[in-house]
Amino acid sequence: MVAHLYTEMGMMELQDNKTTVALQHLQTSLKLSTELSTLFGEHILVTPLTLTANVLSTLGRYEEAFRMYKKALRLSEAHLGKNHSSSVALLVNFGIALVEGGDRDEEQAANALQNAIDIAEREDARGVGQSQLKQQVAYERAVE
Repeated sequence: MVAHLYTEMGMMELQDNKTTVALQHLQTSLKLSTELSTLFGEHILVTPLTLTANVLSTLGRYEEAFRMYKKALRLSEAHLGKNHSSSVALLVNFGIALVEGGDRDEEQAANALQNAIDIAEREDARGVGQSQLKQQVAYERAVE
């Protein structure tokens, strides 16, 4: 519960363009979630890792962000499978960060973005993925 409150505070700070303060709250959430993961499983770390990585990427701290994105992807794939719809936003954000990070492998960025497209298209065919993709676009616009 407390970890979730820190996540919410971080998201509110992002909406107010207080990125550094948001990062502090999200890092606290991640720390608390890490402690809880020993009881509830590592899958609970996917969201805090992803949100923290998003903010680190926004701040230009790409190496830290890449490590968190990769860990979140590993955990997501381990618990939900490689092609789960919840991975779309994570893959898009990771791919964008790879592109923005500059000196990264363009092939890795292209692969992450293509995987996101493939999953979204499969989910759209089933009628599932479109609303999630719309939510992700709305979120991206809100934090810009």
